Amino acid sequence: MSVAIIGIPNGFELRAKKLQEYVKSGIISKYEILSDQSSIVIYWTVMAPKQSISLILDGHSMIPGKFKAPASRFYIYYSDEFKKWNDGLSIEITQK
Repeated sequence: MSVAIIGIPNGFELRAKKLQEYVKSGIISKYEILSDQSSIVIYWTVMAPKQSISLILDGHSMIPGKFKAPASRFYIYYSDEFKKWNDGLSIEITQK
């Protein structure tokens, strides 16, 4: 099983509808949004070597400001020593 933990910047809230569509279509196996909304965990039960998957995450801004997400990482379950890390995303939310 492969796992991606994607950091979500504060002030931004994910909508689960798009994620549910990905599960239904088989693009991802399962997901969970952490209770503090800081990250989303995405699971794949089957992934080919060097396979690339692109996802669009749907959400909306909640609070104006500049925010940086926690670092994101990808790894094979039970293989923490091979984690691939990426810097957290930065966003700026402005009022209309």
